[in-house]
Amino acid sequence: MTPASAAGREWPLVIVAGLQEGVWPNTRLRGELLGSTLFADAVEHGVEHALQLGPLSRLREIRYDELRSFSTAVSRAREVLICTAVASEDEQPSSFLDYVAPLRPGQDSRGFTPVERPLTLRALVAELRQYAQLDGRFAAESEEAVRVLGRLATADPPVPGAHPDTWWGLAPLTSDDRIVPPGGTVYVSPSKVETVQKSPLDWFIQAAGGEAATDFARSLGTLVHSIAQDLPEGSGSEYLAELVRRWPALGMKDNWEGRLDFQRAESMVRKLAQYILVMRSEGRQLVGVEQDFEVQLSQAGAEPQTDAGADRTARSAVLRGQVDRLEIDCHGRLVIVDLKTGKRQPGKAELGRHPQLGAYQAAVLAGGFEGPGITADAQPGGAVLAQLGTTSKSPGVQHQDPLDPQDNWALDMVKGAAEVMSGREFEARHDPSKGSFGGHGCRLPEVCPLCARGKQVTE
Repeated sequence: MTPASAAGREWPLVIVAGLQEGVWPNTRLRGELLGSTLFADAVEHGVEHALQLGPLSRLREIRYDELRSFSTAVSRAREVLICTAVASEDEQPSSFLDYVAPLRPGQDSRGFTPVERPLTLRALVAELRQYAQLDGRFAAESEEAVRVLGRLATADPPVPGAHPDTWWGLAPLTSDDRIVPPGGTVYVSPSKVETVQKSPLDWFIQAAGGEAATDFARSLGTLVHSIAQDLPEGSGSEYLAELVRRWPALGMKDNWEGRLDFQRAESMVRKLAQYILVMRSEGRQLVGVEQDFEVQLSQAGAEPQTDAGADRTARSAVLRGQVDRLEIDCHGRLVIVDLKTGKRQPGKAELGRHPQLGAYQAAVLAGGFEGPGITADAQPGGAVLAQLGTTSKSPGVQHQDPLDPQDNWALDMVKGAAEVMSGREFEARHDPSKGSFGGHGCRLPEVCPLCARGKQVTE
């Protein structure tokens, strides 16, 4: 029975089975498809409260619910409680096992009972395939496994999984077409241009949803950006008061770690207030925050002509995104400001051709921004990185020179990114000894062929 149906009852012996990580606790977000969880929170606590609950706080609530369910299950036993879990290549025991069977001092692991493979043909095939892939030191075992697999594959009827034609990773590609069909549209985001340049494979897997959706650093950055949006020209005291009001939405515990995170957030909003003063001292005025833009670029990614008359329809490239702050200088030029809450900042050598800032300026030249005070022929006045997450006491304000319409290197860079993003192959590029993305390590080591952890599906 389920823990809920066992509530209020008890037995001499209770077995709690299946204590596997990912199953119990199951920390996947609920109601994401139709937004039922968000709707329920809005009904019970109000719309403003529901919108302030980020993924991190929701995950924390889900874990608490799972823990309460586990507590109900184990407390049903009067005399004997048995909890079971499985450790294998595909599964690992739940962290909840530590509550009922904590490791003793000096103990590295718990005792376990080895389980032989099931006496089924499918299990036999799986074991034989493992032996068949052994290296030369086990040549005899490998050859015997291959021989037995051959007999199983040619049996009448053949045993499923024995023939190599059914093995993952050995079948041919279903298609080698470009991911954007002829005549389609390639949407380029300025924030992704740098990733495309550094490692097309990283960009593709992120775009396909292969990267973790959120973490605390991103949640904190989102919080700071939302404050900057709602109070675009606030003072330090106003920003701090708003941070105090919104901080509970992150679901951080009131301990030393939570207080350190709050101090980091407080430093960010104070630097934001200092940046407002820098902007005014440099003679700029705010035009808009979280300003959307979308501009059509020339076509990219045309198929080469062949004698067979292949489709050579080009693909349209659209540069679109959102800028944190759009400002105008005393000459009427538009200045793009990107608020950064991370700890890394580019060096002076990188800043001159910073891909994201350059793409923003290319959007200005293409007439991507409209609104009060913005003329149709507005020129770029440069771009700014406002570093809020570094350890310095004042905001690091890094300027990129205005983009020259006669030397629009950023437009060429965006077109090159569009060509890669519409392609059929995506290279992995980085030095595995140094990592990528500023030396912080590869973001996708599980699938990266340059990393030791990256493996093919046949391995």
